[in-house]
Amino acid sequence: MRSMEPIRDPQILARAHAAFDLCETAEQMMRQNIRRWNSQASEEEIRQRFRAWLEKREFIEPTP
Repeated sequence: MRSMEPIRDPQILARAHAAFDLCETAEQMMRQNIRRWNSQASEEEIRQRFRAWLEKREFIEPTP
């Protein structure tokens, strides 16, 4: 199964790492926004609101 082989191309790996870093940064920013908008919320409430935000986002089909 060729699709299951590990990626070895350094350029592709760098792009993948950058994409994951961007996702992580965006999640941190959204959590911070939720904290700012709900300053009295507990960490559990922040987690629940973040989860609800993630679940509400629309999935966009990739174009071939």
